[in-house]
Amino acid sequence: MPETSVPPDKSPATLLGDLLRQARLKACLSGAAAGRQAQMGQSKISKLERARLAPTPYDVTRLLRVYGAEQDEITHAVQLARAVTEETRRRSRFARLDRRDARLFEAEATVLRVLALTGVDAVPQTRAGRTVHLLVPEWVAGREDQRVLLDQAARLPDVHVGILPNHRIPQGGSFRIVDESVVMLEMLTDALVLKDHLGVTVYLERFAALCRDAVDAMGEETKAERQE
Repeated sequence: MPETSVPPDKSPATLLGDLLRQARLKACLSGAAAGRQAQMGQSKISKLERARLAPTPYDVTRLLRVYGAEQDEITHAVQLARAVTEETRRRSRFARLDRRDARLFEAEATVLRVLALTGVDAVPQTRAGRTVHLLVPEWVAGREDQRVLLDQAARLPDVHVGILPNHRIPQGGSFRIVDESVVMLEMLTDALVLKDHLGVTVYLERFAALCRDAVDAMGEETKAERQE
């Protein structure tokens, strides 16, 4: 059976679309002819081949049987269709939020956890009853502009700054967890917001593990001395 691993430059939907198109051409069928035999609209077949429509295992199986495909190819295509469904479901858990609205949203947080892989652009906002946990990579903390901001942040009450050793920097992008209920993944112009309980729990556990690897930017005793 063909492997179901996905090349890094192609999504499951694109792979499946290519497979369906090649199978149709191999069967010497036009889109219209394939649609008639499969009792499916030509536009739907075109969208499936161009990865513009989420496929179902039923549709994929029906088309490939019309094309006379081997069973192992059909099985492979069904696995790709299920991968597309899972990817679509995963993405649908996220909602987009304008970056400005995201900042306003996190400003109301009582507990804010921040993984800033490229550094911070300002000292975290503080207020009575608010706790901020900030993690930055060691190489970022070494930059002059970041040293100033992080030192100011570490002096604030209820702001905890941790430095991640370079060899422990995680894969993926920066994120913020608001009050153990919302995760915001930072994008270039906006943020992806995750409110799914299971998904948020995964990020909370990930952040806790990173905290265990981090070095406190300012020991609690030193911090207390500087506040006196």
